[in-house]
Amino acid sequence: MHVLHLIDAMEGGNAKQLHWLATRGAGEHHVVSMAPVGKKTRREWAERGIPVYEARKRFAYDPFLTTRLLLLAGKIRPERVHVWGVDGLREGLFCARFCGAQTVATLRHADPWKTFSSGPFAKYDFLVANNAGVRRFYESRSCVGNWSVIPDAVPEDFPQREENGGVTVACVGPMRPWKRWKWAIWSIDSIVRLYPDAKLLFFGERDGPTEVFARQYERAEIVSFTGSEANVRALLPQCRMLWCPQSVPGAGLAMLEAMAAGVPVVATQTDGIHDLLPENAGWFVPVEGETIAMAAAAHHILTHPEEVREKTALARAYVREHFTPEKMVAQYMALFTSQKSSVRPATRES
Repeated sequence: MHVLHLIDAMEGGNAKQLHWLATRGAGEHHVVSMAPVGKKTRREWAERGIPVYEARKRFAYDPFLTTRLLLLAGKIRPERVHVWGVDGLREGLFCARFCGAQTVATLRHADPWKTFSSGPFAKYDFLVANNAGVRRFYESRSCVGNWSVIPDAVPEDFPQREENGGVTVACVGPMRPWKRWKWAIWSIDSIVRLYPDAKLLFFGERDGPTEVFARQYERAEIVSFTGSEANVRALLPQCRMLWCPQSVPGAGLAMLEAMAAGVPVVATQTDGIHDLLPENAGWFVPVEGETIAMAAAAHHILTHPEEVREKTALARAYVREHFTPEKMVAQYMALFTSQKSSVRPATRES
C-alpha cells in the first residue's frame, strides 16, 4: 500500500506521530511538507526509507501549489492520502480525487482561535481525533464525518523527572495574543514571592508581546523560551511541573510526555486538554479565575510531595497503558486497510 502524508511541517507533534506511523506501519509511506524542510531532517527520514518532499507556498497566495501536489501525487499514485491538520484539507482532497485514493484526516488539537472551513470535513472518508475532546470541538463547529479516536503515541523509555531542588515551571507554547499566556506570567508572579528561585519556561519560539508583558511585571529575568529546536525530551524531566492553559499545537503531546516523565500536570478544563488527564492523576483548574487557581495548584504541588508521587505514578501508568506506539500504529493501519463502510478501528472515548 502506498500512503501519501500531507503535513504542515516536519517538526512538532504531528511530525512525531507521523514518524511512528511511517517507520512502524506496513506499506510505503511518502511525506509532503507544506513548510521548508532542512537537509538534516530530509536525510534522517531518507535513512529510514521515507522520502520527504517539499511543496511550500512560495507566496501568500501560491496559484501553483495544487499543480505541484497533483504532479507529485501522479508520480506516487497513493492508495491513501493522509492529511495532518486542517490547513491541507482541500489540497488532500484534490490529490486523492486525482489518484482515486481514499482520504484520512488527523486533527490533534482544538484551537478556538484557528479559522477554518467545515466544508471539506464531510468529504473525507475517515476523520481521526487524538482524543474525545478534540472530536467534540470539531463536531460542535459542524465538522461532521466518519470520526474515529486514535490516541497519540509516547515512547515507553521517556526520561524520568529529576529531583534537582529547583522550581522551574514549564508552560506549553506556541504563544498567542490571548490572556491565558498572561495568566501564566501572573501565576509565576505569585509563585516567585513564595519561591524566589522559581522560573517560567515556555516551550516554543520567543514571543515579543509575551516578553514585553513580562518586563512590565518586572519578571523578564525569570521568563524564558526554549525555541522550536529544543530537546523537550531532555528539558521536561528537569521541570517541577507543566502548565497547560490551552489546547494549542503540541499541548496534548506535551501533557502526555510530562505524564510519562513523572512531571505533575496542571491543566485547564478545556476540550482537547482535560480529556487526556484522569481526575486522580493531575490537577485541574477552571477557565474562569485561572490565574489564582494555577498559582494555588502549583503551591499545592510544591508542598505535598507524597500526593505528587501518588498522582504522577498513576499518570505514568495511564500513559504506558493507553498511549503506546504499537496501539497507535495498529489502529491507523486498520483504518488504512478498511473501506468506508467497514467497522472502525477500536476507539477510546476518554
